[in-house]
Amino acid sequence: MAAVFTATVTYVGDQALDPLVASTLFYGCRGLTFQHFMLVYWIAPTIGWMASAYYDSLGEESAKKKLAKKRKAEKKRAKKTN
Repeated sequence: MAAVFTATVTYVGDQALDPLVASTLFYGCRGLTFQHFMLVYWIAPTIGWMASAYYDSLGEESAKKKLAKKRKAEKKRAKKTN
């Protein structure tokens, strides 16, 4: 398990440690089925990460559109003054 931990920190970074640490601590605990474990510690965090990345990209697109409109308006004003 140490090799998995080291590889995760090296290639993925600290953000992947929560599911990995949960796996090392809680996998195989009595009363926790494999399906429940995978849902709680791996699938749900992955879905949350993907949703947050999607919503974050929507904000970036909106900001880019606003900036493009602002630049276009500035160019129009510059042409009118010339």
